[in-house]
Amino acid sequence: MQIPGSPCSNWKSFAKFVIHSFMKTGTVQHKALETLVQSLAKATGLSAESVCTQLARPPKAEMGDFAFPCFAFAKANKLPPPQASTQLAEKLSADADFSAYLQNAEGAGPFLNIRLKPGAYSQSVLRVITDSQGKFGQSQIGQGQTIVVDYSSPNIAKPFH
Repeated sequence: MQIPGSPCSNWKSFAKFVIHSFMKTGTVQHKALETLVQSLAKATGLSAESVCTQLARPPKAEMGDFAFPCFAFAKANKLPPPQASTQLAEKLSADADFSAYLQNAEGAGPFLNIRLKPGAYSQSVLRVITDSQGKFGQSQIGQGQTIVVDYSSPNIAKPFH
């Protein structure tokens, strides 16, 4: 499977686009993302798979690189979600294994916003790209299967109905 064309205008946003694509497809993990998932799993007691499915991009870039909903952690620990996100931010900030990648973690209501160090973050992604030896973005997913692509071709000279 090829990574779809990037809508990004610079390398920093391209790196974030690539990481988000990897998170959604689960095909490739780089060290920064892998360490983030392991640290969150350790801090929350959730499985790494569960953490990976909940980890998302915040709606605004100034909120951070990743957002993690703290509802399951709050429920398991009988805490209000805002308090749970603050507690998780403290745990993540104290994690020695993740300190090389973490710029800051902060609770924002029921969500934990995580910002990674830009240099470490980009280096982690670029290492995956260079280690692929020209095969970055390639996969065997879907090979040998028939895929149907259907599209419409309306007559643009007539009103749509």
